[in-house]
Amino acid sequence: MKHLTLTFIISFFAFSFIYAQSQYRIKKYVLSQLENYPKIHLQDIYKSCYQDFMGAEHIISNKETVYKYIATEIETHG
Repeated sequence: MKHLTLTFIISFFAFSFIYAQSQYRIKKYVLSQLENYPKIHLQDIYKSCYQDFMGAEHIISNKETVYKYIATEIETHG
């Protein structure tokens, strides 16, 4: 029983530390985006976080698709 309790306590503090660190990194990232891009929208921050986490595989099926996607982004958002 003592081993289980000790394992739980260590796990709890480790999780708390990791959670606090990730909250700090997210807050720091969002604040830097707002500072560097004052006109940024919430959806832009979300999209950036999503792409950082998931990668760009959802748009890179082949080179032609990538070129078309980038051209559309440039035409749409200048």
